[in-house]
Amino acid sequence: MNLFRRRDDSGDVIEFTAEELKGYIREGKIVGRGAFGPVYKGIIKGRQERNINGEHVAIKFSRNKCESASTQWRAEKDYLPEVKHQNIIKLIGYCESEERFYLVYPFMQNGTALSQLSGLDWHKTLEIIKGVASAIQKLQGFTPALVHRDIKLDNILLDQNFTPKLADFGNVTPEGKMNLLARAQQLGPWAKLTRVSLPIPSPSPSSKPQHRSNSSPRHKTTSPAFNLAASLKQLVGAPRSSVPLVFEFLIASKDRQMKSVVGMVVSNKMQKSVVVAVDRLFHHKIYNRYVKRTSKFMAHDEHNLCNNGDRVRLDPSRPLSKRKHWVVAEILKKARIYVPPSADNSMGLDSKTEAQTSSTS
Repeated sequence: MNLFRRRDDSGDVIEFTAEELKGYIREGKIVGRGAFGPVYKGIIKGRQERNINGEHVAIKFSRNKCESASTQWRAEKDYLPEVKHQNIIKLIGYCESEERFYLVYPFMQNGTALSQLSGLDWHKTLEIIKGVASAIQKLQGFTPALVHRDIKLDNILLDQNFTPKLADFGNVTPEGKMNLLARAQQLGPWAKLTRVSLPIPSPSPSSKPQHRSNSSPRHKTTSPAFNLAASLKQLVGAPRSSVPLVFEFLIASKDRQMKSVVGMVVSNKMQKSVVVAVDRLFHHKIYNRYVKRTSKFMAHDEHNLCNNGDRVRLDPSRPLSKRKHWVVAEILKKARIYVPPSADNSMGLDSKTEAQTSSTS
């Protein structure tokens, strides 16, 4: 498949006029802003192609017709019709007028992944991660492979079913041109003299600080792998209402592998918690003999029955706190606790001893 041919006319993508698009957004509702320009919500009217009449769309306007806007507009117009995937945004149409460029996409009801970050449960989060990974795999399947170069949560859109759609293909670069981009980064202001002309992604919240604070940020880009990792970290690190099922399975599997241990209580100062020292033998590979090692575990003591010196059996449990993964299952042997005699008892013993002495004499 030739990804570099011009797509001036296509049956899959509609060429609109500027007057049509302006008529679709009479309400003037802005649903987003980006480096390319503002994004408006609109409704298609009077179009029968592909049964899109009455469809809600997102229309992206460029701020002007500068070289950067032209490069991004052509990249989206050329690549998106070729890259058809359930997790990649679909391009409905485009337009070029004397003042600006236009791009038309399906409207995504749930906005960006960043806007929904706090409301996502673990199931939806995992589905988003799987969808983005599938989209990247699709891009890597082309010859040459396509590199997105601007993966962030703002560019992951969610439809009404929270299906992720990777968007913003204005900075997509074929893999063969990445070397030219690296060369342009090294040359900096001299890149124009070497005829290296490639779009540079706008700085994003996931960019490295040194890339944003550099004196010439135009020629600095971040690694696609770093952007993806930063987005996934931001996505997974958001607060959740419950533990994901996959994590519960991993915890349960780990618990099944852990066996009961026997040790001695060395501290019971905490409420419903004890520290147990467990002696275990390990085979030393160098000396070829068994060596005793002592490990300390924090365990849950529900009824506060354990005392220092008690020999107890611990069973593995789900994590009750950051350090507490055990529970006291049984007290095998109680420790002998020395109780000093009271004053009354000592006086009674002394009188009894005197009585026995007198009777003997």
